[in-house]
Amino acid sequence: MTAVHLVVPAGVDDPGRPSGGNVYDRRVSTGLADLGWAVHEVAVPGSWPRPEPRDLFVLAGFLARIPDGAIVLLDGLIASAAPEVLVPEARRLELVVLVHMPLGDGAAARGEPASPPANEPS
Repeated sequence: MTAVHLVVPAGVDDPGRPSGGNVYDRRVSTGLADLGWAVHEVAVPGSWPRPEPRDLFVLAGFLARIPDGAIVLLDGLIASAAPEVLVPEARRLELVVLVHMPLGDGAAARGEPASPPANEPS
């Protein structure tokens, strides 16, 4: 049986905080389980996608406990906000980012228009 670790924001099932990302994460988790995968969920507390230093520390601790070579699916809000934690872990874990709505260069999160790709005129 193939195993996967699914890293989601804490509160992923909170009906008071509906989110397309939460629905997406749930569908991926359920779909993999239906296919016979063992899904080990890790709900990470924090103010994602704008984590505090403590949030990044907690995420790093969760990832450190995952065995080398494991497949890890990461919610896009967590992954996009934590490159300093994820890049070193990419040497030992198979990291996959679940992105249901990309934010581009971060401009949307700041309320600014997105920058065009480098190969397109502005």
